Amino acid sequence: MSADSVTTSADTLTPPCPLCGGDSQMQFTKSAYRYFKCHCGFVFIWPRPSQQKLQEMYRDYGEHYWITQRMVNFAFSPTKSWREIQFVGRFASRGTLLDVGCSTGSFVKAARERGFDAEGVDISAPAVRFGQDMGLPLYVLDILRESPRELYDLVTMWATLEHLPDPRQYLRRARDLLKPGGLLFVSVPNYAGITQTLLGKRDRYVGRDHLNYFQPRVLRQGLKAEGFSFKGSTTYAFNPIVILRDFRNRGEEGKEGLTTEDMQSDQAATLRLKHSPLLQVQRAIERILNLFSAGDVIAMCAEASHLWSGPVH
Repeated sequence: MSADSVTTSADTLTPPCPLCGGDSQMQFTKSAYRYFKCHCGFVFIWPRPSQQKLQEMYRDYGEHYWITQRMVNFAFSPTKSWREIQFVGRFASRGTLLDVGCSTGSFVKAARERGFDAEGVDISAPAVRFGQDMGLPLYVLDILRESPRELYDLVTMWATLEHLPDPRQYLRRARDLLKPGGLLFVSVPNYAGITQTLLGKRDRYVGRDHLNYFQPRVLRQGLKAEGFSFKGSTTYAFNPIVILRDFRNRGEEGKEGLTTEDMQSDQAATLRLKHSPLLQVQRAIERILNLFSAGDVIAMCAEASHLWSGPVH
């Protein structure tokens, strides 16, 4: 790995926790990265990839992954945003909505169909252009450097915080984009989920794409530290196809990760599962796992507090 692909403090032996600033200890290594765990429960990659490296990675995904036909079929399938829409519907039925990290806009489309005045932003120009060509109100925009046109009733960050070098900075910015009492919805992979429990570091989602690893209580305390009050949460997702393939060492140490062709193939297989009678079996298993907060994805809703006086350090 080249020197300019990591942060300048890469030599730090015990890096501070990006979530709470506390001390951390190394847990394991995988490929070129070390994985540290803080006493607060947050797990993170160190060294952090540089901003340039991250931008190159997500531009590549936009060009060679998200806008391929198989991934478009997956993203815009009727079941893709079903869980997120159901979760949002527990707390809101209308309002202005900004989806941060919208990719090609599949959730924006689903939210607009449910009556929300929804739009999306992403830093991946190829993915955004694809959604724009479908008539969706999407914009190439980095919310840390630019401001959307207005404040929103709801902000969503689906599968976004795990990719960000400073997740609290983005939570803070999301709060700035909300009207008083507005709602933030986030989802992240569950580091206490069934797949991680079974596979450990062989899990394909333990890799360079994911800088941050949350458990439900860790995500909740991160939201609280940035002025949000907890409203509710759930866990979902259980994919036996991914578990079986990663168990056969596709996610093993030493591999830089699956190719985009591998990932597209697995998503196509997952889509076939969702269109089969086995979908009801999968959802029944997910409901059981959620009783123990053991689904592979955490979704959480939090309200922007009126009494917030600044970030907790």
